[in-house]
Amino acid sequence: MRCELEYVNAVRSKIGFDVPPIEEEGTMDEENCFAYAGIYLLGDIYVVYMKDEERVCIEEASTIDEAREVAKRFVKSIC
Repeated sequence: MRCELEYVNAVRSKIGFDVPPIEEEGTMDEENCFAYAGIYLLGDIYVVYMKDEERVCIEEASTIDEAREVAKRFVKSIC
C-alpha cells in the first residue's frame, strides 16, 4: 500500500478523476468513522483507491478477488 500523495494523484490521473469505480466498499457509522475503498481497472491491473479521514492510499492487485479483499480489509481496519 502506497500513501504518498504525489503517487496517489498520479495513478488517479491515469485512471481519470471522473471515472466511476468498478466496485466500492465503505462505511460511515454512528461514531463518524469514515473509510472508503474504490476498485478501478487500469490496463490489466486492479487499483484499489482507499481513503479515510487522515490519508489516501493506493494498492494494486492482479485479480478482482484480490482487490475486493484489499478493499474489505482496509475498511474493516479503520472502523
